[in-house]
Amino acid sequence: MADTCSSGSAASFTDDGLALTVLLNRPDVLQRLVVPLLAEELAAAHSRAASAARQCDVLCALIGLGALAKAALPLLLDCLRRGEGDARLVALAVRTSGGADGIEALCRLAQEQPAAPAAQQAAAWGLGALPVDTAGHTSVVCVGGLAHALGFCPAGTDGEAARADDAEADVVTLQGAAPYVPTNLLLHSDEARRAMLAFVSAAPFPPMRQYPHLPTVLRDVASAATAAAVAAQLAGEPLRAVWAKAHAQLRDELAPLLDGAAAGGVLPHAYSSSFRDHRELLFRVEQCLVTAAAEATDAATREQALLSLASLPAFAREHCAPAVQDILTLGLQAFERRWAGAGADGGGAPQDADEAVLVAAEVALGVVCTRQACDAAAVEACAALLSRLLTSPRWRLRHGACVGLGHLAPRRARTEDTVAELVRRLADTSVSPDTVVWALVRQGPCGLRKLLDVLRLPTLPVAAHVACARGLAQVETAVRHCADAPAERHRLHQELAESVGELILSAGPLPEEVLLESVQALAKGLGGRRFGGDAEAVRHYEAETPSPCYLVLRALVEATVLPYAVVRALFVALCRGGGAHGEAYTCHKAMEGERLAARAAAAFALRVCGGRVIRTVAVTINDPAVEVRREGIGTLEELGVEEVVRVLQRRPPAHRQQVTAALRDALLRDVGRGRRHHVVQQLYDTLTTMP
Repeated sequence: MADTCSSGSAASFTDDGLALTVLLNRPDVLQRLVVPLLAEELAAAHSRAASAARQCDVLCALIGLGALAKAALPLLLDCLRRGEGDARLVALAVRTSGGADGIEALCRLAQEQPAAPAAQQAAAWGLGALPVDTAGHTSVVCVGGLAHALGFCPAGTDGEAARADDAEADVVTLQGAAPYVPTNLLLHSDEARRAMLAFVSAAPFPPMRQYPHLPTVLRDVASAATAAAVAAQLAGEPLRAVWAKAHAQLRDELAPLLDGAAAGGVLPHAYSSSFRDHRELLFRVEQCLVTAAAEATDAATREQALLSLASLPAFAREHCAPAVQDILTLGLQAFERRWAGAGADGGGAPQDADEAVLVAAEVALGVVCTRQACDAAAVEACAALLSRLLTSPRWRLRHGACVGLGHLAPRRARTEDTVAELVRRLADTSVSPDTVVWALVRQGPCGLRKLLDVLRLPTLPVAAHVACARGLAQVETAVRHCADAPAERHRLHQELAESVGELILSAGPLPEEVLLESVQALAKGLGGRRFGGDAEAVRHYEAETPSPCYLVLRALVEATVLPYAVVRALFVALCRGGGAHGEAYTCHKAMEGERLAARAAAAFALRVCGGRVIRTVAVTINDPAVEVRREGIGTLEELGVEEVVRVLQRRPPAHRQQVTAALRDALLRDVGRGRRHHVVQQLYDTLTTMP
């Protein structure tokens, strides 16, 4: 890569820069050469008040290096104490680089007196971070001709949690994620060469017999993100042209080596994979967070400690349920006394920060009150406390109680009383109906069945009706903890099809928006699946068993005359969830449907199928009815010329000829009417000039 810019030859791209890249990504070189470079950059960034983006890049690179960056731990702790950089990124870097030592340091900082509240909050946040394995890594890429010696670029991964257990997912999201983006270093090849020469002359440089992360490094080098970042940071336009040619050549050469290679690793020192058996350390973390939640003088620190407790995996919070219940009970008593004693002018009334602590305690109580930590009586006592708060005069406390009861539901034997209380909250405009519905669905099948009932109530606000309709799609969540999940799922599918189908057909007083949401929820709730690939569904549907989703939706389409928007939603649902049968049925209706509304609605729905339905779309743009032609042309615009050409290139020549003829007919008709559709003309021109 260095020779690319020094000699101007794309052919020499891999001769020097790639070799340096491979050498610099050895663990010993990263530890002894790259980490000090990043630490120096971090210290300098603070001293010269560098941009926040630059500081985040340095921290993200350190995070991705994991335990190799342990030498930077003292500097990171100093940054945390002084409030330099994004506190969440710094705390995450302490976790990933320090491991158990980093966790111990965060425990000390969370309880340090005196300490800055911001530092204590960040430490508490760091203790709750990485409850499950999370994607992330850092590579060093050496390139010549960079405008600066050191740069950064995205590693091309999303940094989302790699969650193996869906049951943990909603707990993980209780604590806002750090703005971590997997980030690679771009190092000028001249700088890398000088550093490597100094490195090998100062110490022995033994050969590496194993290089397990080499495929990840090579994948990063060949990625489009690296290509774009380097092009933006090269010193001069001529170098960019050389770089583009060189990178394309390298990508082609590396392709066979990268076939099937892993896209990246995960950040180290997650609780689930690294500390599950470290009982003493886990107890230390739990004890630290409970102490901070109960005794910290700063309300924001107490709130963060409670959220961090709730974010820990279940095996790391086995002892804290009674303490959290006491924190909530005592906090409520103090809160209510202060409100009762407040003067007419509001003096002495509790502040929003105090209320936020109580909300966090409600949520945490619902999460930490597990069967392992509490017996059935204790679980019901927690449920009773949260249920009482559903009628609190403070809307934030009502909201927190909904969330807490939603988390608590899977540990309870009976939830009918809670379901009734939650339904009453749907009329409460100050509490998000989405939150209430989320809690209702988690109460199990009885909660979902109650949604079927309340969806018909005309007195509810429209927002509540929409939330209820969306909640009906969560059948899998409702049956997750059932003893006989398959049988319960089957019963719910039958009830869902009957009740929602009747609602759609009768229309009634419900707004159209609610009916459209009900159609989508019906398809999702019945477990609909999309037909994939580039082949036409008509060639495959006979080998596929019709799904319940397809059968129910088709019956609704054919049952009676419905509003056009509802018919359109039904065809979209058929394409998204009806499998090959649903797509083939939609294509048939778009071409040969007896009702004008059905043909137009089907023509609209085809846009969700991709370019594989182009032959059907070509028929719709020549339909006798202007409404169908309009929807067909709109679908063609949505598909785009590039997608259609891509599909037709893989089809027999006869398909391209049929589409070209249909486009020609449409163009001739529109010329006679003084109209012109740009996408039709563009696609026709492209197809007629293809070899």
